[in-house]
Amino acid sequence: MSTSNDQLNPTIENPPRPKPTRPKRPNYNQVHSKPLPVEVFPLPDFYPSQPLSILKLCYTWISHFISPPPQPPPHCIGYFSPETRSVHVTEPNQVRKLWEMGFFGKGSLSRSEPSWLDREKARLKAQRDGTRTAEEVTEARRQERRKFKLERARLERLKIEAQRAVERGEKFESDILTKEGEEPTESKSEQTVAAPAPEQPTNNSPNTPGSPDPEIVNHEHLTLTLEEAFFLSYALGALTIKVANLAHPTPWDLLTIFTTNSTFPPSPSPTFQPDAPFLLNYVTYHHFRSLGWVVRPGVKFAVDYLLYNRGPVFSHAEFACIIIPSYTHPYWKSEQGQKERSVGKNKDWWWLHAVNRGRVGGLLRGYRVREFVVRRWVLNRNR
Repeated sequence: MSTSNDQLNPTIENPPRPKPTRPKRPNYNQVHSKPLPVEVFPLPDFYPSQPLSILKLCYTWISHFISPPPQPPPHCIGYFSPETRSVHVTEPNQVRKLWEMGFFGKGSLSRSEPSWLDREKARLKAQRDGTRTAEEVTEARRQERRKFKLERARLERLKIEAQRAVERGEKFESDILTKEGEEPTESKSEQTVAAPAPEQPTNNSPNTPGSPDPEIVNHEHLTLTLEEAFFLSYALGALTIKVANLAHPTPWDLLTIFTTNSTFPPSPSPTFQPDAPFLLNYVTYHHFRSLGWVVRPGVKFAVDYLLYNRGPVFSHAEFACIIIPSYTHPYWKSEQGQKERSVGKNKDWWWLHAVNRGRVGGLLRGYRVREFVVRRWVLNRNR
């Protein structure tokens, strides 16, 4: 009786691995439903041609007078840091409020959204389960791709050197073809540079399956730029900024402090030039925020600001903004103005007293913003 080798040693096929399920993305339309961190109670529209609309308006106004709407949450509190030239918000609820309602600030331990605590929980969970987090998998894939590109460049360089040797008569083409058959392929090279397996947790680790999850202390805070902090404090009234040696700083005090600290080293004089970096940046920031844009810093792309239609979680930035000051006032054509513009000394602005009486509002009204839009010419869109 003869039996085949397959019948004596049947092969056991491994069941297909279940496809890992990705966590469900949050509903960003609901999370970021409010564009600004302020509570608004709109009144119904009034149409002069429709007399009934005034009755609806009066009813809403009387109902708000008798039963006022719920009080808005307390103001967010930020602490000015002269070392980092920014304002820090440390309360977790206030951090989420400022980010979810207008995309203000940046996480101190994150690239953009303050998500360090969630990432730390995911890292500890992956370490306990013996797996890797999504960031670790992405980093390992990048390392593999980087090593493969280096290996491919090395092989191409060897081919070029061998071809040059054939042209000089030092080698034969048959030797090159023989060596080419021994070169590793793309798949082999990727297999040789696979990322090391994650370390398995030992019994001495505090994150073993039998032990409870340790309580993680959130070390992250929200970092606001000076323009964002002043906009939230002066324009919206949604942020209270604490400054050392000042019990209750006024908007003019904040404007002076932010302007003097917008340069490095900080300006020792309390007076400032009309083309101070903070003034130019804030006027531009306030201008685009008032038009409904979500304004984010653009240092990563070598620009001053990035303009988003709704926010960075919905789409890419629509425009990149570069601030170019225009010296059109007659003062800059005078001898003193040209000297200050070229040397850059901190001197008083000779006509600043004219708007000092109006304080912050009068000073900002002296600026004008003109937009020059430059678009990239795309064949499919510009026919």
